[in-house]
Amino acid sequence: MSTAEKLSEAVDLLKSWGFDASITEGAVGGKPFAAQSVLNYSGLNSLGNFSVDTEGKILLGTTGHVAHSGMGNVGSEAQINKGIRLGTRLSPGPLQPHTADHAVGVSAAVDGTWGPAQRNAVVALNAALVRVFGWNEVELPVAGGKEFSRNRANEPKDDMAAIRLAVVKALKAAPEPLTGVVAPPAPEPEPEPTATEPEPVEAAPEPDAPTPEPVELEVQPDAPSEPEVLKEYTPPVKRKPRVKKAAADS
Repeated sequence: MSTAEKLSEAVDLLKSWGFDASITEGAVGGKPFAAQSVLNYSGLNSLGNFSVDTEGKILLGTTGHVAHSGMGNVGSEAQINKGIRLGTRLSPGPLQPHTADHAVGVSAAVDGTWGPAQRNAVVALNAALVRVFGWNEVELPVAGGKEFSRNRANEPKDDMAAIRLAVVKALKAAPEPLTGVVAPPAPEPEPEPTATEPEPVEAAPEPDAPTPEPVELEVQPDAPSEPEVLKEYTPPVKRKPRVKKAAADS
């Protein structure tokens, strides 16, 4: 997909996010270029592929290469194209006859800092461009004109480190409609009720069985027994054997 087609796709994406974005009739044209980054400008006479008015309306004016500041720094553009670490602010190198050959221009014309509506639209536009071109969504190739050219020292007057952070947050919120710099998070769905097992009911303790009272048994004394009488010992009498008498002589 060409750069011109992707710029048009960014407009459609912005519309789906709830922003007022459109394409100027006959906007497709100009010198083709391969976009690798975005440069943001302010000031009453700035020019770019996109313009953003103070009410936040976004207009794609041309899909071809724009001159940007006309003078910049080759090394600075290369650093921007690689992506800028969050929290970093860039200072451009010495001026050279260089026109940022691979940058999309965004012109948010205002004499001063961007108002809330304009700022929100600029953030959303940069987020849409990062998304449709498939660039890194954390270390963004997004910069201000003042970070590319010393001729644009106050463009924009807004802090670009803060703008990049807002773009990252907006990308994390996408594809939800971006109604501000950071779209409010969608409410979390309430958890569906789940069937729970009834808590076990403890059975009432059974009453203790009555303890039988001890029965005292009356112990009867043993009946007295008569003492054993010892009989006097009488030795047996030995008897003499009987002698048979011999028969008388006849």
